[in-house]
Amino acid sequence: MTEAKSFDELFVDFLKTLTPVDKIAAGWNADPDPKKALNDLLTALELRFKPLLAMLPEVSKRLGTDVAPTIAGVFELGIAIMSDRAVLASRERLDELITSQRIKMLKRYQKAGFTRSEAFQLVLQNAAKNGIAHVAQLSQIKTRSR
Repeated sequence: MTEAKSFDELFVDFLKTLTPVDKIAAGWNADPDPKKALNDLLTALELRFKPLLAMLPEVSKRLGTDVAPTIAGVFELGIAIMSDRAVLASRERLDELITSQRIKMLKRYQKAGFTRSEAFQLVLQNAAKNGIAHVAQLSQIKTRSR
């Protein structure tokens, strides 16, 4: 079993693997076989950044407490933005538009001969497939407007 390297040794290993990006790109562009060129590029990048990944636990230990206030600040910024009245109003208009489109889709499925239950399932599948699963948020539109 190999002995764990110190942070300094890992950093030196990382510096040794640095290849200028322009050299990697030049080699990648020169190869006529795109699959081989992509594989060569990914291999070069893997060799370049693998030592950096090995350093992450140590970097995290050293910088975690220093970075925490910054991350908290980013979260506070996100909270301030998401709780802004203008953002909430825009989000509500977007949710209402999505709801309206889904109701139209439900009616089109029913017009095509699907039962309401089948049509509803298709609308849900479509929403999930597109990564727009707002079903829980959509129910809040009525609650907020009343």
